[in-house]
Parts: sequence; structure tokens; C-alpha cells
Amino acid sequence: MGKRPRKPEEEPVEGDESEEEPSDSKEGSSDEGEGDSDDSSSSGGSDEFPDVSDEEAEEDDSDKDEPKQDEIVIDFEFFGPKEIDFLGLKSLLFTYLDGHQYDCSGLVDDIIKQDYVGSVVKTAEDDDPIALFTVMNTLMHKNKEWMKQVREFLTTKCCDAALKDKVKQAFDQQGTALLINERLINAPPKLAPPLMQFLFEEVKEASKDKELADDVRQSFKLQRYLVATRVYEDRERQPTDGAGPSRATKKSRMAPVDDTKQPSASGAAGPSGSSAGGSTSGTGKQVIVYLRPEDEFLHKHASWSYTFPVEGRPVGKDDLLPLRLVMLVDASKVQAARAALDSVVGNMAAGVV
Repeated sequence: MGKRPRKPEEEPVEGDESEEEPSDSKEGSSDEGEGDSDDSSSSGGSDEFPDVSDEEAEEDDSDKDEPKQDEIVIDFEFFGPKEIDFLGLKSLLFTYLDGHQYDCSGLVDDIIKQDYVGSVVKTAEDDDPIALFTVMNTLMHKNKEWMKQVREFLTTKCCDAALKDKVKQAFDQQGTALLINERLINAPPKLAPPLMQFLFEEVKEASKDKELADDVRQSFKLQRYLVATRVYEDRERQPTDGAGPSRATKKSRMAPVDDTKQPSASGAAGPSGSSAGGSTSGTGKQVIVYLRPEDEFLHKHASWSYTFPVEGRPVGKDDLLPLRLVMLVDASKVQAARAALDSVVGNMAAGVV
């Protein structure tokens, strides 16, 4: 099947960045007004136009010289993965197994071949991708070296024997897909809703596409999604049961994370990639900081989950502890997770602001 056409540009996602720049015409007009006021002060009576002290004048000049923060609007565009994205995708997926060597090139090749399902996000068509969101059927690719390595990594990291059996079972079941979600840490959270919308619409279309081979079409009749994502544990913040005040910021969210159980959620998601402003969970054994807003809502609806520390990264005593969160989400629960995500973050592609 040919490569999918570029997704519509009429539905850009805007990201805001702060950059210090000198202010422009508004300050110029303000200076002109102050100059007129000084002239009037010198020519008119002092009772009507009192002189400004030297100290106050210096403060005014200092305020005028200070650079102001301007808002920069960036349009993000969504594309099917292409050959031109190979190196950019390798860069995004290089640490997918936390530094453990695996066949990253093989994974990227298969993602590009499956260009009719999954999206990359760029600021321009020829730029490197800053985000990837796709699914890969675990049985369809079970003999691929990269899939074997992902399976081995996730099962080895699971310390609970019962859960480890569930992980193996998920990989071996018909209708399981590995949901691969990687993006730059400073990518805005507003990318998440359209990425999820496009992906699950494409999965549905592919499962009915008569142009695809029968086995390929059947591989998109998915029943569950296996997710391995990045989160942090806040060891300084104490878990709460929701009865009293917590140390969470207004942008944070408190909810339980207890391996096989799912968290509850309330409040608003914080900015993606910010440990201080990211969404948090904490009425169970751990206080989890979600870097990506969609992870919290998927986690809430997970059938089971577990976490393990990321190896090879030095962590200070008071620093957030980097973790991997692995979870299985039933396909029937995805719509509820998407609706909750849209209600909190918004979804410009669906007209939800």
C-alpha cells in the first residue's frame, strides 16, 4: 500500500515558548509620551506638573530597558513516517530500552514500512521529527529481533512472578500491540490529543482496508495495548489518601499508583516535560510524576501495571527518581482515556478547546 498523504495543515497545534527580546513600538510611544510630559513640566507651573526625583527617573529608565517576554507561536504538522525520517526516528528511539542495545534500525524500518498507521510530528516536512506515536502488533513482528529484545527487556524488569506471566501472555495473545509513544521532552502537551485521535482512527481504517493483505488487515483488529513509558517518582512528597492537603502544586494531580492497581485522577494536567508542573499521582505506594498527560489517563484505565527504575542515571538525594511505567490497556478503555484527556488538555483536531 502506498504511503499515506500528509495530514491536514488546517489543524495545527500551537506551542508557546518564551524568549527574551526587547519590546518594540509600544515602548516607543510610551517614551514619546513621557518626553512630552517632561517638556510640559518645564514650561508649565510646578504645582500642576511636579518634578520627578532623580531616583524615580532612574527606576523608570531601568524598567524601560528591561527586555520583555514575547510569545512565539509554533505550528506543528502531522505526517506519516517516511524514509527521510529514519535518522530522526532513530534518535527518538535510541533510548527506548534505557540504553540497552537493541535493533533500533530494524524497529524504525518497520515503523516506516507501516506508514499508513502512526504519525510523526514536525515543524516542517523536511525537519526531523519531534514526536512519534504508533502501534506495532506483537505477533505480527514476533520474529523480529527488536521485538524479541523489547519483550526480554520488559519481562526481565518485572519482579512480580504473576505479573511477569501476564506480560508474556500479552505479547503472545492475538490482538496485542505495542504502543510506541516517544517525543522530545519539551514538546507541548497539546500534541497528545490529536496524536491519539489520528492513531486510533487509522487503526480502525486499517482493520477494514481491503487493499491490505488479509493477515495485515487482521493484525489491526486490536484488543489491547502494551505501553512502556517514562515517569518519575517524587520521593520527597508523601503519598496521601485525599483526605487532607498535599504538597502538590496547582498544576499537579494526586492519585494512587500501586503496581497492579490503577490511579484515580483529578485536577488539571501540567505542562509536558516539566517535573514540577507535570501531572502527579500519589495516594498509593508511590508519588508518580507523569511527563505526558495521556499516560495518566491510560494508566487510570490499565488492567495492570508495574514500574522499575531507569538504570545508569545518577540521581541526587532530593532529585526525582526516573522510572519506567509498563501497563496494559484494553482497547475498550481507550475511548474513555481519550475523552478525559481531551477534556483536560483540549483537542484542536476534534474542535475541543
